[in-house]
Amino acid sequence: MGNLQAERSFAGLTTYSHAKVAMMAVMYEYAHRLAIPGITVNVCYPGRARTTMTRSVTRDMAPAALRLFWPLFALATRPDDGSSAEKASRSSVYLATSPDVETMTGQYFDRHSKLVDWPKATQDPATRTYIWNVVHDLTSTPSCDHSPRE
Repeated sequence: MGNLQAERSFAGLTTYSHAKVAMMAVMYEYAHRLAIPGITVNVCYPGRARTTMTRSVTRDMAPAALRLFWPLFALATRPDDGSSAEKASRSSVYLATSPDVETMTGQYFDRHSKLVDWPKATQDPATRTYIWNVVHDLTSTPSCDHSPRE
């Protein structure tokens, strides 16, 4: 938990994955701390998409075990005609537009827009509180003004 900014070590995809879990933990906390009628906070896992971003991932960014299978990974993640990105966006669009979820908050959805349990890494209250406090401290400093612009 003491390396949220990756200042001590950076391990490519592992660091990326940890950042995603931290984001989910903060959203879980927002959902449970925010009590404004009509405002909902939910999270979805969109699934993998083969895009130009995934094409920029290099062998050195992968965990050691994946490096052995790098040619297969590179083949599986090369950009397609956009169909994988379209599929990956479906769960986000569903959460943004569906009347089925307009009163739900604090929920986690899979890539098929199905309600599922939050990932285990986000379920520890101490971890969520720690990350919440770090984010709150960062956003409440004078150099990080997030107030609405006129």
